[in-house]
Amino acid sequence: MHVSRTRLTPNADRSKLADNQTLIHNDDRDLPLSEVVNRKIHSVEQRRKIRTDAVHCVEILLTASPEYFRSDDPSQYGYYQADKLDDWKRVTQRWLQQKYGDRIVRAELHLDEATPHIHAYLVPTDEAGQLNCKKLFGGRAKMFAFQDSYAAATKHLGLERGVRDAQAEHTTVKEYYAVVNAASSGLELENIQVLRTKAATYEWMKREQVQLEKRLKLLAAQRDLMAMELQKTQESIAARAEIDRAMAKEQLSISTDRVAVELKLNLGEVDPLVGTIDLVTDTLDTNLEGALVWLHEKFGAAATAQLVTQTARTIWDLPDLKFISPDPVRSEWDGIRKYFTDEKSLPAKLIDRLYDEGLIYAGECGTLICLHRDFEGKVTGATAIDPKSERHQGELVAGSSLTGGFYYFENNAQVAAQRVVIIESPIEAMAYATLNLPEQPTLYLSTHQGGWVSGDKFSGIEVVVATKIQLKNLPNRFEQHLPNGASWVADLKSDLDGVTSGRIKIGERNDAQVQAIEKVRQESLESDLQKITPPNPPQNRGIGRK
Repeated sequence: MHVSRTRLTPNADRSKLADNQTLIHNDDRDLPLSEVVNRKIHSVEQRRKIRTDAVHCVEILLTASPEYFRSDDPSQYGYYQADKLDDWKRVTQRWLQQKYGDRIVRAELHLDEATPHIHAYLVPTDEAGQLNCKKLFGGRAKMFAFQDSYAAATKHLGLERGVRDAQAEHTTVKEYYAVVNAASSGLELENIQVLRTKAATYEWMKREQVQLEKRLKLLAAQRDLMAMELQKTQESIAARAEIDRAMAKEQLSISTDRVAVELKLNLGEVDPLVGTIDLVTDTLDTNLEGALVWLHEKFGAAATAQLVTQTARTIWDLPDLKFISPDPVRSEWDGIRKYFTDEKSLPAKLIDRLYDEGLIYAGECGTLICLHRDFEGKVTGATAIDPKSERHQGELVAGSSLTGGFYYFENNAQVAAQRVVIIESPIEAMAYATLNLPEQPTLYLSTHQGGWVSGDKFSGIEVVVATKIQLKNLPNRFEQHLPNGASWVADLKSDLDGVTSGRIKIGERNDAQVQAIEKVRQESLESDLQKITPPNPPQNRGIGRK
């Protein structure tokens, strides 16, 4: 047969026959394939009589294009780069064994033809060992899934899946060799080798032509896009020139009084401190774009552009509002510490460690100040939390950036975080860290108003979302972990109350959980919270550190 080379194979180089390899086989390697298949089928008692037209074995042909195996010279018949062959062979063999297991009774690697390829023979049995080819390959969807699976397994090698649902017609092995034999009859071996080389070169040229046509289409599309952009730019320049010409002439400026009259407002009731554009947005309950459209309709493009320019200059002259950290009030700290350890059941060691690092401290009126930082350690803002308020999120301090930095801390500052827990407030982050002691280095990050997070910074690490609020800019993949009660603070207090009152029994929680909760109550946590070691601020201790 063709695979075992027991019959003449015209397109195979017999001098390379010894290079062929049997990749998968059992102890019955020397038996005919038909007998091996029959033994596999009857290794499990078949509950139904096997139909005469049943599929006993499926041959799977696995290969890649010549451009992969010999990228330096795709037209060289029979040549391949050893490292690429080894990578492809290893990945393919692993895929066969992981996906089909012992259903694969034999797999042969052929290296004596134009391009390396593997013939794999699969006995199509179901989970119960019953012959059932339809279960594995019945229908187009399953065939697509089969092809997609192999494409995914070899994608990292740089291989791309063939065109999905292509209309190409299949040529059987018998038909192919009929053509080969007819073409080669009466030819010298040297002539056959020349024809093979020419055929491979022709196929390579066809593929190059297809790629060239794709590149030409892409260039044409880019040319059309550039033409459109050029046209827009020219129109914009022309519009700007028209505005400049109009503004060069005497123009009536759009005063607040004129706008008030158009809005049918009482001039005596208009606040003189309100800007012209703000007056439009407030009165018409619209946004900036809506206000500009209205001004354009009432006063024209030139006057509206002049007003926008004047407003922009006014804003430009304003001093930048820079964030200034609130002053610490040391006399308030003991009261805040006592409140969060007694009333919120947070462990004293965690509170003291964050205080020592300067990440939290007492502000005016007994507020808890939680500093925000970027991932380089630079302070970018702060959240002020009133301990007596049930609203754990707190309020942003003036000048704080909503997207430039966050309140965060780590359980192990000596190594880069392998896990990020995103939560809605600093207090919730502390409660979560107390209740869920991690096994890997973890960073606990609190969001701000608006729910925006730096999802692009979390590639390659595990992300856990531990809040019900809607978040923006999350990474594509994350796990959600929500509290049992209204919040993680409530869960922590409930667990502690359960332990001290005896409501929680060992049968309801495992020993490690009960012991951890008891240690929190005693404010020791020497073993569990010892992982939270104080780093040296303000160095970067978070995402992306080597």
